[in-house]
Amino acid sequence: MESDLAGGTPADRYCDEPHGAMLVKTHVSHSYSFALGGNSDQIQLHGWSVTEPEHTWCVGKTSALAIPNIAAPHGYFLELDWQPFVHYPYRPHQSVCITVNDYRLYPYRLAQRETTAFFCPPPKQTDRRVLITFEHMEAARIADHMATKDPRQVAIAFRRVRILPLLENAPMRLRKSSVAQVQADGEQIAIPQTPGQDRMALRDLFTQFEMLAGNCDMGLAMRALGVEQLSFLKFGGATPEVAIRGLETDFAGIGERLSTEIADNPIKEWLVRDGFGLRFHTDQSSERVSESEILERYRRHVQFLRRKFLEDVELGSKIFVFADHIRPRSFEAAMALFLALNRRAKNRMLWVCPNYQEMEPGRVDALVPGLARGSLDIFGGPMEAGHIAVSGWTNVLYNALMVLNPDRPSTEPEAQAVGRPSLAVS
Repeated sequence: MESDLAGGTPADRYCDEPHGAMLVKTHVSHSYSFALGGNSDQIQLHGWSVTEPEHTWCVGKTSALAIPNIAAPHGYFLELDWQPFVHYPYRPHQSVCITVNDYRLYPYRLAQRETTAFFCPPPKQTDRRVLITFEHMEAARIADHMATKDPRQVAIAFRRVRILPLLENAPMRLRKSSVAQVQADGEQIAIPQTPGQDRMALRDLFTQFEMLAGNCDMGLAMRALGVEQLSFLKFGGATPEVAIRGLETDFAGIGERLSTEIADNPIKEWLVRDGFGLRFHTDQSSERVSESEILERYRRHVQFLRRKFLEDVELGSKIFVFADHIRPRSFEAAMALFLALNRRAKNRMLWVCPNYQEMEPGRVDALVPGLARGSLDIFGGPMEAGHIAVSGWTNVLYNALMVLNPDRPSTEPEAQAVGRPSLAVS
């Protein structure tokens, strides 16, 4: 069953605004921490274990929350920061069904820690509280999978629950895509079958994008093509959770808690770990540069790059990239990051996923205003600079420009009122 993410607003209302009208705008009205010292006990009804330092496990087959006084006339997103109980290869994921009052969402499969955002319709004016029920279809006894006497039957550990009311009518799904195949030729790309604009400078293409979360693939592809630009997170390896926290705190504290390690690659590269949750590739050999020197360089540069990144977010002129390289994830997991980005300012985001032969490599599809999904033929591993899909990144970024720029014609201009795009993988 698919959720219904639209309130009947015509899609072209959004498309007349700058950058495709990123009107998927929310604010945080309720926030509950499930960590030790948090406030989740205020909303827990049943099916919860004792609070641990970072999370609270739900126990048994059903758990429930009751959240009071949700004012959301346009609907809201239920944001969940959660992680499943898994034990490979026997229990690789957890399946859960969510019911919000009498509104039942589709079954959701959780295979890793995620921050997800589920659309929920407006509560009734008479609802003094919203009842949220989680049915855990694959809850398991910890002792059946690990050497422990822990008798609990668990499914998912919750870290945080938030309510994000929409400030406008709910977004529409857009039907707009681009599947062009371009070729790098020196410092330019050749664009076949495009009358009047058959070439474009590589730098003009890459500088319209900024990394937000994910691995280093895009930065390595740029480097392979001889394009370098200052970028805060291009080689930082931010997870969506770290990126969301950074957007909401201005990355306060970055550069204060540092450590180093040496990569197992040909140059024995210095890696800098930042206590904020980032790990930076430096492209500097540990055999030529000392640890103290690399840390001093990092401290000097990171604050400048942080300020530049936050200025780009406020300007809203770039397309921010979420390189989701680990495994297929759902639309809801990308939506949480997109909503956090747009709480700062109107912005566009490209969510790049590995291609599993479900569509043409390089294809980009619009999902909702300002958010598009791209399909990359292959992601390289963290130390596999020689296996980066350089041509794949060039195609994805060019097609993203075609889809997310307002002055580009849509190949499929109609839009339809559905909530969960059919491209999502759950």
